[in-house]
Amino acid sequence: KSGYKAAYFGGSAITNTLLGMPDAGYLTLTEMEFIVSRAADRSPIPLMVDADTGYGDAVSVVNTVRTLERAGAAAVMIEDQVTPPRCGHVAGGAVISIEEMIGKIKAAVDSRKDEDLFILARSDARRLEGIDAAIERGNRFAEAGADGFMADGLLSVGELTRMGDEVKGAIRFTNIGGSRKKRTTPKLPLHELRDMGYAVALLGLQTLRAGSVQALRVLNQLRTSAASDSSESPFHPPNSSVADLGLFVGKDLFRELEREYVRK
Repeated sequence: KSGYKAAYFGGSAITNTLLGMPDAGYLTLTEMEFIVSRAADRSPIPLMVDADTGYGDAVSVVNTVRTLERAGAAAVMIEDQVTPPRCGHVAGGAVISIEEMIGKIKAAVDSRKDEDLFILARSDARRLEGIDAAIERGNRFAEAGADGFMADGLLSVGELTRMGDEVKGAIRFTNIGGSRKKRTTPKLPLHELRDMGYAVALLGLQTLRAGSVQALRVLNQLRTSAASDSSESPFHPPNSSVADLGLFVGKDLFRELEREYVRK
């Protein structure tokens, strides 16, 4: 409804909302499949799904890709962290060897049934081994068959520029989420990122953060209003209605189906 051409299902966002837990390796493939299958059925735009480390080794990646493709994913992202992975920009963690990750990429590419299924390789090598190591991984992963590449945790405009210039053969992605309080990837305008060679910018937690803050505001407002018994206190969120919610869940389509098929 906002005009975006694709949606990103990040492991962090799904873990936070489905399980109410931090992104620390708790989410399973079965749980991600459950969410993706339902979202893909309702979404008019393609879904890119974060598959973390592939939920295991290269053999597990085969099952992961087949499962998420069957569920309706249009793209699958696999990262080179050691299982269980840590959320991006978090200290600690480790990455697997280039050779092991190449095995995962090849397994992902070979196991997809539709050649249009997009395989995105993500690397966390920047924060652990430096920018040169991340660029090397980007090129090696592209040679192995990855359609796209994203290096998490780039810390300067110079690093973003190098990644855009020096990684060849893969569509470049960048993550422009992250905390304001921590040293993270620079938040550049989209047109500048495009000029650097990036095709996609992921904003994985913006709506979740906004929704969480707004939900707490509304709940606190309702509790205060109920306690004061004030008829003047608003009991509805500003600029929202039941009708607005109905549009999001497809109530209009339900009514059309009812008129078409329900005979009385």
